[in-house]
Amino acid sequence: MNTNPKTICWETNCFIARFNNEPSRIEVCEAILEAAKKGELTLYTSYLTMCEWAKIKGEYASEAEDKIVEFLKNPYINLVAIDLRISRITRDLVRDY
Repeated sequence: MNTNPKTICWETNCFIARFNNEPSRIEVCEAILEAAKKGELTLYTSYLTMCEWAKIKGEYASEAEDKIVEFLKNPYINLVAIDLRISRITRDLVRDY
């Protein structure tokens, strides 16, 4: 395991791309998740993801809900609370990049 792993922040659209098997994005998403599982990087997402990610293409709502909740419980996914400081940092990143 890497003692100084790279930090990656995933927005909701990354989870949606992976679960909807978006052709242009699935390979990259899978590679990132595999690296996170191996401890090669640290994967973060905000609790806002749990609010925004409500559907999986081709799934009934109840099935999608179960999959989403279970997937976000993985130990390699770190959920971050949104507060004023985090929201300001996020806006700065959006403006700069």
